[in-house]
Amino acid sequence: MAPSPDDGVPGPSNSFNGNTQVLPYSGLQGTISLATLIDFIVQKTYHELTVLAELLPRKMDLEKKKEIAEFASRTRQLFVRLLALVRWASSASKVEKCSGIMNFLDRQSMIFVETADALFRMARETLVNARLPNFHIPAAVEILTTGTYGKLPACIKDRIVPPEPITPSELKSTLKRLNQVIEHRLMSATIPDRMRQLNIENGRVTFTVDSEFQVSLTLMGDSPQIPWRLLEVSILVEDRENGRGKNLVNKGQTLYIHQMVQSRLYDNNEPLVELYTCLHAFCLSLQLDVLFYQVLHLCESRLGKLVRSAPNADYVRGRHLGIHYWLDMKDSSGKDIPHILMLQIDPKDSQMPLLITHKPPMTSQAFPLLDRVAKPSDLSIERLLMHTIQTRAKSRLLDLKKILEERLGKEIECAVHGTPPVLNVPLLSPCMVSEQLMITIDTYSGQAQAFIPQQEVPKNITSDFIQNLLTGDWGKVENALAELRFCVIQRRCEKTLQHLPVSLHYKLPLIFSLEHRRYKLGKHKILIKLHKHPNSVIVLDFKEVKEARVNYSVYMLSVKSASIDSTSVEASPSSTQMYLKVTGMAALDPFIMTHNTGADIVNEMGKRPADILMQNEKKKSKAPSYIMENLAHFVALCEERVPFVSLCSELSEKNMSHQGVMVEPPGFNFALRLLYLPDLHVVPKIVMKDLRERLLSATMRLAKGAKNWMLELVFKGRPVITQSSHEQGLRSAVLLSYEAADEASKVVESLITDWNHIIRMYRLAFDLGKFLESNPHSNEVKVKSFNYRRLIILYGPNMCCSATLTWRQATRSYMINFASSTKKLSNPHHIIRDCVEADFARNSDIAAFIRLLLESYDPLRSISKLHAIPHLSRVGSTVPFTLMVQSSNHFRLAFNATYCLDIRLLPGRLVSIKDGAHSCFDRSKAVEEFSPTQCLKSFLLKYADEQCTFYDRRSQSEDDNPPSPLIETDAVNSTIRGSPSQRSSFLQNPASPHSQGHYYGPSSVGNAFPLASPPSISHPAPSPAEGIVPSPAFMSQPSPGHFGQSPAVSFMGQDHFSPFSVPSPVAASPFSQSPGLPRPSPAARLGHSPAGAQPSPSDIRSRVLPLRLWAGANPTHLSHASFDALCTPIDPDGNGMNSPIERFLSLTHLRKHWHKVLQTEESLRIIPCNEPGVIGFQSQLLKGHLILDPLKYPTLRMKFQALRDYQDQFMLEELEILDEFFNSRLVTNPIRPSSLLAFGKLLLVPIKPLRDIIQIMKLEVRPGTLDPAQYRFSVSMCMTIPPGSQPIIPPGHPAIIVAKMKLLFFIMLKEIQPTREEGTPQTVLLPIVHDWSTNLTQVAEKRDLNVVPAQPLLTMAIQQLKRFAECGFSQSGLTGNDCSIFPAVRDLLMNLGIEMQPQMNQMSISHSMMMQGNLGNQQIMGNQNMMQNQVGIQNMYGQNQQQSGINQQPPNFM
Repeated sequence: MAPSPDDGVPGPSNSFNGNTQVLPYSGLQGTISLATLIDFIVQKTYHELTVLAELLPRKMDLEKKKEIAEFASRTRQLFVRLLALVRWASSASKVEKCSGIMNFLDRQSMIFVETADALFRMARETLVNARLPNFHIPAAVEILTTGTYGKLPACIKDRIVPPEPITPSELKSTLKRLNQVIEHRLMSATIPDRMRQLNIENGRVTFTVDSEFQVSLTLMGDSPQIPWRLLEVSILVEDRENGRGKNLVNKGQTLYIHQMVQSRLYDNNEPLVELYTCLHAFCLSLQLDVLFYQVLHLCESRLGKLVRSAPNADYVRGRHLGIHYWLDMKDSSGKDIPHILMLQIDPKDSQMPLLITHKPPMTSQAFPLLDRVAKPSDLSIERLLMHTIQTRAKSRLLDLKKILEERLGKEIECAVHGTPPVLNVPLLSPCMVSEQLMITIDTYSGQAQAFIPQQEVPKNITSDFIQNLLTGDWGKVENALAELRFCVIQRRCEKTLQHLPVSLHYKLPLIFSLEHRRYKLGKHKILIKLHKHPNSVIVLDFKEVKEARVNYSVYMLSVKSASIDSTSVEASPSSTQMYLKVTGMAALDPFIMTHNTGADIVNEMGKRPADILMQNEKKKSKAPSYIMENLAHFVALCEERVPFVSLCSELSEKNMSHQGVMVEPPGFNFALRLLYLPDLHVVPKIVMKDLRERLLSATMRLAKGAKNWMLELVFKGRPVITQSSHEQGLRSAVLLSYEAADEASKVVESLITDWNHIIRMYRLAFDLGKFLESNPHSNEVKVKSFNYRRLIILYGPNMCCSATLTWRQATRSYMINFASSTKKLSNPHHIIRDCVEADFARNSDIAAFIRLLLESYDPLRSISKLHAIPHLSRVGSTVPFTLMVQSSNHFRLAFNATYCLDIRLLPGRLVSIKDGAHSCFDRSKAVEEFSPTQCLKSFLLKYADEQCTFYDRRSQSEDDNPPSPLIETDAVNSTIRGSPSQRSSFLQNPASPHSQGHYYGPSSVGNAFPLASPPSISHPAPSPAEGIVPSPAFMSQPSPGHFGQSPAVSFMGQDHFSPFSVPSPVAASPFSQSPGLPRPSPAARLGHSPAGAQPSPSDIRSRVLPLRLWAGANPTHLSHASFDALCTPIDPDGNGMNSPIERFLSLTHLRKHWHKVLQTEESLRIIPCNEPGVIGFQSQLLKGHLILDPLKYPTLRMKFQALRDYQDQFMLEELEILDEFFNSRLVTNPIRPSSLLAFGKLLLVPIKPLRDIIQIMKLEVRPGTLDPAQYRFSVSMCMTIPPGSQPIIPPGHPAIIVAKMKLLFFIMLKEIQPTREEGTPQTVLLPIVHDWSTNLTQVAEKRDLNVVPAQPLLTMAIQQLKRFAECGFSQSGLTGNDCSIFPAVRDLLMNLGIEMQPQMNQMSISHSMMMQGNLGNQQIMGNQNMMQNQVGIQNMYGQNQQQSGINQQPPNFM
């Protein structure tokens, strides 16, 4: 009953029908919270939905729909009311507030009234008659002393206090005695057989009948007349299919059964029998009900109309239940055959379980398989029905098995097995399970069905077979079995040939002629088309024999594409299909093709070859029975033999004789042996004759899988002795592979191409063998391997280098690969690989090739020792050297895109080197891309040997110090004197064409670096007044890349010419010495199209040198040992590994850059000097000389002297320190030209800052002056900006900048004794700014004040220099005329990182104002004017870069 609101006010809870609930009120009386109301509605809906889900499964379909509709309507009305209430509540907030206020005031007033009434009632009524009772002192004394009270009335104990329970021992003895009484009563009572399962325990006996019921009885005394008392009864019948684990009998029904059975136990002679009879009858009736409802559920859910059980006819409650199945079964006359499963109570013995009967009755074979009674423990009508159907189906299949075995004979052994049962009928002997005919009975309809697993058998064949089998028409049954056997055989053929490159067809558009045996082919046949040979078809003609066997005949057809004519056609194809005309037909004998000539056929007498093929099942083979091994072998042999036929015909057309197709001795492969291979006319006859004498055999075979042709060439030995252990035998085999998918003509052409390859390689090996036998230097060269397709030659020290020669048919030339056996040293000849291949392609002289390898190995190895030679790069890259190969003995070596060396390899182990900047056609002109190298001749003569002095006689008029060439074009002049990026661009895109050689770079040959100016019409004649006569060496200078035959005798033999030619002593004309290779036009060099306008001579002119004989233009001859010493890196002064030639060119380049620095700076003036290799200059304070000493390991020295006006202000030690700093820091590795710019800027500062900078240099170049006890850090002057510095100046730029009375320089401080736990010294890079107008020294910072320096040392250095500017200068004892740079740096070296004293931090400004002179006033205002002083520094970097030609944005300083 729903709770009712107070005072009769209707509330929302009136619409609920449920149990009484206490509603939590809030606010006003008679109201309920909205959340609680929604919760109640949801709970009510869920409860009704749960009850509906439990009750609906037991109701009929119509009742279910009514209940669901009522529930949906009722729930919808409820939630519509809730929705209206919620919408009203959203707009009733003010009413609710007012109601709450009124309710609160009413309750407060009620409380006040009730309190006043209670006080009034207490004062007038209660307190007037209130008296204290007399204290019961005796009872209190008794309770306090004894702890109890003994004068209470006895009735209290009798009525309230329960009696004491019996003891456990008494309880145990009583129950034991009661068990004995129960046992005695049972001994004298009649107990049914199914109630023999009992248990006596705790004074009760429990009887259990499995899956029916369980009862508990006891006796109330030991008298025989006392009846049994029923304590408990439980019904154990369950519906495990649809019951969902719930009890089938509710509590009311159980109580009724309990009362009824208890009444039957009174006044009954056999109470236990009566008990069993009542409960057993109820359980059997309940079981029939459960089974009937299961039948109804099956009909509704899954089985539908396949089974039937009528409620009145087939089911009678408490008696029997009948189920009809196989409803469509009919006999031969068409009458229905009812099949019924009947479950009933046994009329003869009611105490037995449910009895099962069948209609029609089961046969004697299936009767033992059935259950006569239903198992109460497994109460499932579906399992019982399926078991009955399977048993009846198995009975029918056993009858069919017996009939088939009687009619088909002993060869057919049928078997019935499986669930559901299946009758297997083998069609062939032997026969796999997947090939057997399987007959089964449909579970739902009872109809017989036949099929073959994994076989696509037409349904009409199987249906006719079953129909004829059931009707007994055995003639049609045998025809159907024959068709099934042919289907299985066809499937076997498909399985056998599925992995072969063939396709199976049952019909093809074949056109036969009358002379062919077309009409002898049977109905069942298979046509096999070979994919690799589309003009061949294999025919398998099948015929049935006795004893369940099938025989076939084999025919080979030769076909070709044709059109239809009057001849008979095999099939009726469409008009768009191409027909195949049979040109030949032959019967094949598989036995002869698949057996050798020596096969044992005694046991095969009297049998056809096809019968032998079908008997593979009698042999114990590893393959399954559906694989016809002999058929696969036979088809594979046909496929392998057909390609040889086309190959033989193609060889015959090429006049290449052969022996025909042969079976090799093991009998597993075919072979075609060639008897003649064609000659190559470009090879001498003596070579071909020797090759044919060595050729033992040439055999063609098909590789495994028929994918490749394999040609095996067997030779007798080799024409040259090799070092390979695999090539020491008397026989040498060469295997060549060709694609079998190609046409035979392509295969033969590839064979001839490979044979010509072998001939050409054999010619090289033949000539090499003759050369090694007759040459005394053969011990310097060895042959590693020769396999008739590749020749590998070993040479070099310890035979560490190899040259591999092979023929390349695409370019019709030899390909040469150079390699090295050691990882540390590569093969130097890979530099000139293209040139060597080109020379070898012209003459193919192996002797000249060997001489070239031996004579050029040492010079090329020496060149490869130079630092970072980019064999594939551009001139002007970041690496020092760029090698440009002109020919196999002529190279040009560019250094930093500035200088160039022309190197030639000469006979007699000599190397000639000259300056490549001079034009090869007119020595008074220089190549536009390079500058002449000064003192080159003097430097090279330091390495000249005595044997080279004859070649290097130099005229006294030759000058070894050429100036920079003159460029008359203003545009070119501005480009050269512009920024480095402009100069690099100009050098990489020159305007003057020259001879073009082999250039190793990423660009094409057309973009190669130009090497010389265009040839002039005639050499310029020197003026007679100058008295200069051209030397013979000048007149005999050859053209680059041009070599003629030398008249001198070769040092290695007189029968072959040397790879190095001596230059001709007389040149016919300038044009005769011009290179033969094509040259780009001047327009192309300038980036214009050749078709465009040509530049006039006034726009582009040659760079002209003074008309003199320059020593660098004449070649200097060096021996290989001297050239190797020139290129080998050494480290004599401990400043890094450098080769002498790289050291010389680097110093020359540095000297040239210093000359540019002197020209750039206005305050530096060049002083004329007559000494070669010396540059004199003068600043406002100092005078210096830069001296280049071209020794064996050249050096560049700087010597400073003070001017006459400043000799008293400079100490001699300071000038020595400046010289020592330049020689030790600027001329050592790595050499950076930008450091010279920084050094030049340093010479522009006034004398006082310069002397302080020199003192800092002293601490660096003479570290012994630093006392570790006083100095915590060492100092280094930075000439270039190191990476990782503050973003003030980009890395790599000059680290010294002078502009507007300010000096910016960088120093690196390094901790002398590490103080950190890691043990690594701390370092910090400090940008120092000094203003000599205010004598203020501080650390340069970025303007952004929010940027905090990352290094703590940098922050401490900034703070310390600020403190030094405030008060440290006066404490150091210096005067106002002293510079503050060195004292500030020394203070950093001594005190950086040390906590300053407290008094230093508390020093006041008044103490600073007492300093003497203007310096004190300037330092007092240092912090106030620090930002103002730094304003001018921000333009220092920009002005400095504009003066030095570097385009960078000026940094922001603070």
